[in-house]
Amino acid sequence: MIAYSENELYNYHVRHQAHGATESGDISMESCKQIEDAYPTKLYTPHFFIAIAVGLLTMIAVVFTGILTWLLTQAYSSSGMAVLSAFMTVACYSFLEWAVKNKNYFNAGIDNVLMSLVLFFSAGVFLSYSDDVSWILFNAFLMLLALWLCLRFVDAFMAIVSCGFFLTLCFLLYLKSAPTAVEYFPFVIMGIIGVLYFFITKAKNKVKFVYEKCLMVLTIFLLLAFYAAGNYWVVNQLRSSITPAPGPIGSTGIFWIFTFLIPIVYIVYGIIKKEVLHLRIGLLLIAMTVFTYKSYYALLPVEIEMLMLGLLLIAISYFLIKWLTASRHGYSSQSIGDRPSWKNAESLIIGETMGGLYKTAESHLMDGGSGGGAGATGQY
Repeated sequence: MIAYSENELYNYHVRHQAHGATESGDISMESCKQIEDAYPTKLYTPHFFIAIAVGLLTMIAVVFTGILTWLLTQAYSSSGMAVLSAFMTVACYSFLEWAVKNKNYFNAGIDNVLMSLVLFFSAGVFLSYSDDVSWILFNAFLMLLALWLCLRFVDAFMAIVSCGFFLTLCFLLYLKSAPTAVEYFPFVIMGIIGVLYFFITKAKNKVKFVYEKCLMVLTIFLLLAFYAAGNYWVVNQLRSSITPAPGPIGSTGIFWIFTFLIPIVYIVYGIIKKEVLHLRIGLLLIAMTVFTYKSYYALLPVEIEMLMLGLLLIAISYFLIKWLTASRHGYSSQSIGDRPSWKNAESLIIGETMGGLYKTAESHLMDGGSGGGAGATGQY
């Protein structure tokens, strides 16, 4: 089912871990080079900026190909647009399979864009018949297609897209079964997300390294979605878009409790279980909690509140850095992960542009004499 060789993926995984260990100082460059020689791989993953550039070029090429085909075929009717969208879907998927099999592209920009275009043109087949489209069938089909792309090409973004379509499908089915009980849907979706998170947590210990990144990204998405389902502002906006009746939402106090409590739970859980992912997401969601509160209430002027919040965050950060030490709790404020790609690019740019600005010319001012200098020969 997987388009890549499992041995190639394993070697790629080992090399990636070796690079991370080298950046953190756990192993030397010589050891990393020996690991690379022992675990060769043909998978091609370019630099982050190169992948973006190649992906943009791929998108431009496919879009212009679609426009040219549309002009040549004169597919102006709904059925013609559906056929054209189906043709572009098959063409993008065929080229994706060819690129992966023959060029060994793995998160190279081209494969990521082609997967997105397969979903886009597949959606165009349905949207060509906008009057008769079934949104439940639409979301179900795209969910399964994104899931297939994730499983076959080991793509983390497709995992998020598939999960997003699944949650949307649950929302549409709930609206169809209980259209008058919209305000209770957040509790239902929070329960569904909780079940998905439970199974993903269990799967992390059993699934192979192949889908490790997919599960990690999916965990981040579910944690954010769980908070969004209980956030007062999100629930209020969703209710207003579906039922434009004025007035506050039901269970107001519960949603305000969720808005303030969920980030704290993430932070506490991250500290206790040493899960940096939960800790960082909890800190990020504190800002969303402040935004939600500021959307409805204002106690002090904005600049005073921002100043007080900044001082509070600095104090909390200083306390956690001093308290969560490596010797006491196994934490460290130093980064031990991989060096970000933009950091490597930054170092390259600085080295190329400023490397020769401060080079000092060799001076012979203090040469001469048997004592080694001070102008002993009388020549400066």
